[in-house]
Amino acid sequence: MRLLALVVTVIALSACQGAAEYAQALSESSVPVGSRLILNQSLSIPANTAHVRLQSGEIRSAGAIKQYYPNCNFRLRIRKDAPQTVEPDEFVVSKVAYGNDVVASDNVQRYYSEMHLRSAKQPNVFMLSCQQWNTPPDSYYVTVDQIRVVLGEIFILELAE
Repeated sequence: MRLLALVVTVIALSACQGAAEYAQALSESSVPVGSRLILNQSLSIPANTAHVRLQSGEIRSAGAIKQYYPNCNFRLRIRKDAPQTVEPDEFVVSKVAYGNDVVASDNVQRYYSEMHLRSAKQPNVFMLSCQQWNTPPDSYYVTVDQIRVVLGEIFILELAE
């Protein structure tokens, strides 16, 4: 009977530890509503797209993104036939969502954070989504520190209090 109680206790403590690690990882990835994303330079959005991809402080093509490492997409609402320019500005985070979905066999999942953005000067700016692929149980959302590395000097992410 004591052995059974010990086994149940160990399992319960292990589950709590996993939940605590998950909660810690989520708190490190939390971007509060009201945070600001500051664009330091003009961004050119290529024709027939509505986004640019960023990784390691650089704009990269889709083929140059290493999906198992943190990366972000800066998105506009409307795709156009001609290139679009986003001017330096401050965007307010109006909504944040977190999620994951299966992207490949062997249960590879994409863990993502979506920050909806608002600007009175540039209403076509829509969202910054940051993600990375991984396989559970070693999967976590991209942390704020990792997002800042992805953005480099192109953007500054200032968290709301």
